[in-house]
Amino acid sequence: MRFAMVIQEEYPGSLDSYREVTMLGVRRTLSNFEELAHSNVTIDGKPALLVFYRGGIQKSNNLPVEFLSAFIPSGNTYTKVTVWCIEPLFHDMQPGL
Repeated sequence: MRFAMVIQEEYPGSLDSYREVTMLGVRRTLSNFEELAHSNVTIDGKPALLVFYRGGIQKSNNLPVEFLSAFIPSGNTYTKVTVWCIEPLFHDMQPGL
């Protein structure tokens, strides 16, 4: 019931604008989207951004899911690491992340 996805893509803008563009896409795919928190962090010596959010998966009868995404820039390349789990189990899986 835990999932992870890693995506690398070119993006010419700032870390904040990458986050905004990414969250716009997420809002279209999740019902009841809610951003819970975001914070600036350092991952492997690089500035990064963590975003916690939740919403319902529309294709699965609005199953409640929580997500954690890390956005890590390197020049014009962004690595996005996203993990998710159904909402009742998300907090139990956080230590493993």
